[in-house]
Amino acid sequence: MNIITFTVNIDYRAQVTNRIMGLDNKTDVFSLEQNYFHGKEYTTYGVVMGSGSKQVLLSAGIHGDEPAGIYTLLDFIEGPISDYSGSCRFLIFPCLNPYGFENNTRHNIFGVDLNRSFTDKRSALSLRLEVFVRGWEGYMAAINLHEDNTDFPTGNYATNPRGFYVYETSMNCVRLGQDIIKALQPEYKICTNPAIYDEKNVGGVIDTRSVDGEFEQFLENHAQIILTPETPTCWPLETRIEAHMTGLKTALDKLI
Repeated sequence: MNIITFTVNIDYRAQVTNRIMGLDNKTDVFSLEQNYFHGKEYTTYGVVMGSGSKQVLLSAGIHGDEPAGIYTLLDFIEGPISDYSGSCRFLIFPCLNPYGFENNTRHNIFGVDLNRSFTDKRSALSLRLEVFVRGWEGYMAAINLHEDNTDFPTGNYATNPRGFYVYETSMNCVRLGQDIIKALQPEYKICTNPAIYDEKNVGGVIDTRSVDGEFEQFLENHAQIILTPETPTCWPLETRIEAHMTGLKTALDKLI
């Protein structure tokens, strides 16, 4: 694991940009969006890796205050991805909300919740992201890493979940959620509440279809299976990264 800091002093360039730019020169790195605020540059990067025929989309950090997924994908592309690059071609967005990541906020530089902007087109990033996603088509899987910010209750709920769980949307009857849960047990606590945010939870897996303008709602037309793992921010950052990495590798092992 290669994490620069666990402090609240987050530097996007040091912790994300420099790691992406330090990748092997065979890696295709491109800019999805570039913004400036108070003299600072916030570039959203995409990364293409692998030469296999199975296409996989990975993303994290669409909510800036959910950092574990960002570190997980950076760790993944610096090492474990080599185990899968012969079978898969990856389109990866390690941090979709650079400003939010550096400033520990859910929203982007314009105050938009990017993960609610894929139906009413409120953000330039969602439009650009859709163009890149459509450019490939036929994704075997899309895996979007998220977290529950346990410092702030969501909506009318008294507390956010304190364990791992995963949203799963399958277009071809392939199911991976329970495999991920089994791989995490018993080392990591699984959220087994009968319902999470009013959706039925079966042992840590929520079989769902997105309706609120999330990235996942757009992806339903492009990917065979969509997974959205969630870790609680009350866990140590190291633990959340390890849980996300275990879930990611378990899903890929089952798919290939």
